Amino acid sequence: AQTFDCDSMSAWTSKIRPGGWYELWSFDLGDSSVALGIGFMEPSCKVNMNRGFIEFNPNKVAGDKRFWRLLEKLAPCISHARLKRFDLAYDLPTSRLDCRLSKDRRMYKSVISNGITEYLGVKNTPGYVKVYDKAAEMNLSSVLTRIELTCDGEWDAGQVVAHWPQVHAWHSDESTRDWVRVVGIMLAEKAERGEEVETLINMLGWRSRPKVREYLRTPMVELPPDCAAAAVAEARSWCARFE
Repeated sequence: AQTFDCDSMSAWTSKIRPGGWYELWSFDLGDSSVALGIGFMEPSCKVNMNRGFIEFNPNKVAGDKRFWRLLEKLAPCISHARLKRFDLAYDLPTSRLDCRLSKDRRMYKSVISNGITEYLGVKNTPGYVKVYDKAAEMNLSSVLTRIELTCDGEWDAGQVVAHWPQVHAWHSDESTRDWVRVVGIMLAEKAERGEEVETLINMLGWRSRPKVREYLRTPMVELPPDCAAAAVAEARSWCARFE
């Protein structure tokens, strides 16, 4: 910690539990941090001190010279590095209120805090999805919605695309009434489950029907061409930097 001058450091020893890590550190670098662990706990509860991990956000720490000094310190200790997991983030210049995450059989959660945040799957596992209001988080005057997908380090570009979540984005303006948006989203979710919705739509006034139907026709957000391949290549390139 003194060698690369981090802002602060936390260190602790974990209890013995299969799948956990024995010695853990967290190094604060500006508004981000780097997590480091050594001593993988095997299913037999034996601590393997020859295995470790490092976790960081390259978008936040790669520009900090102290991070590179940390890597220099670690390099002599590492004979082989493998990409375990990476997060792919994609930003939309769209209001969070105009985006909807489709549910499946996985665990779903919605949280109202600093905007609407939707989660799908289990945190820190491949396929985990988070859709949230990035503009609210960063206190921006513009609109910005972020989609995050946790990817397995072994995935290729095709597998990343295959696991990309179904996020629908539409365009509404100041004249769009809140109840139209709410009804449209509710009916779109019912239609996805294979439930009949035309009877309910026809109960609306003739002016409201086409507006509500727009929510049933909103296209899904797709990754730009070659985006997945570029993300996989960038994530894997970090392994060579450690070896």
